[in-house]
Amino acid sequence: LDTPLNSQTNQIRFNKEDEKKLKSGDTKIYEKVKKPMPKYTSGFMVAGVMSTHGLGKLILCVGTMNTFAYKRTLDYFQEDVNRLNSDLYFQQDEASCHTSKKSIDHIETLFNNKLPFWPANSPDLSSIDMIWAWLKQKLQEKNHNTLEELKEKLVFMWNRVPIGLCRKLIAHFDKKIKIIEDSGERENQYTSKEKDEVCS
Repeated sequence: LDTPLNSQTNQIRFNKEDEKKLKSGDTKIYEKVKKPMPKYTSGFMVAGVMSTHGLGKLILCVGTMNTFAYKRTLDYFQEDVNRLNSDLYFQQDEASCHTSKKSIDHIETLFNNKLPFWPANSPDLSSIDMIWAWLKQKLQEKNHNTLEELKEKLVFMWNRVPIGLCRKLIAHFDKKIKIIEDSGERENQYTSKEKDEVCS
């Protein structure tokens, strides 16, 4: 959500060319100054798990996701695995809070089946990143006035993601790996066309 403008959130920096335009009375530049965009927006962090048996519970995170907070999140993930299918394999990326010694030790005690980590910030490999991208796109179709309103809408949508979509995205994983192997290149994000194709 956009935060109210104040001296901390509203920062404008001009290059020399734009500064000259402003001094000469350029109306487009003036409009940017008159109605500036906030430097930062407010929001919240969420965590979730997906499998071929569907999604786990959506976890709303308060504050920074550090090792302590992630250990609590892992406890919820274990509940999801036990509920969805106890034979599931746990997989995560290499974000720093995921790979701290305390997190690794906690993972060892919680999950019998584990897969090797994949690189952090790899949306082209992560099936759940397609879910996040689709949810973000849908949430941006409507303005939300408060964080509570945004949370309610997100939870509503998360709880209605069909199992069939989860299975389709996970099945799509092998195709993604094949594309990367054949091309030798990594894509930083899914294209709109691919999002529409997989999520339809």
